[in-house]
Amino acid sequence: MVECRPPEVLVALALRRRREAAGLSLADVAARIGASSHNAYARYEQGTALPTITKLSELFRAVDPDHELALTVA
Repeated sequence: MVECRPPEVLVALALRRRREAAGLSLADVAARIGASSHNAYARYEQGTALPTITKLSELFRAVDPDHELALTVA
């Protein structure tokens, strides 16, 4: 188990690394989630917003649709 305080830091890092590995821009991911601008998605990568578990799963699917994300809440 990996723990991080605040959790926004870990979420931001994971999202950015997954996006970069997929070769996508912020605008690419924003378009995939139906956001009107890349700023909506960028807030998660910057750690200024913390998505819900449901939203986090949606964000990871937008970046890498073939990867299954297993989330557990402690």
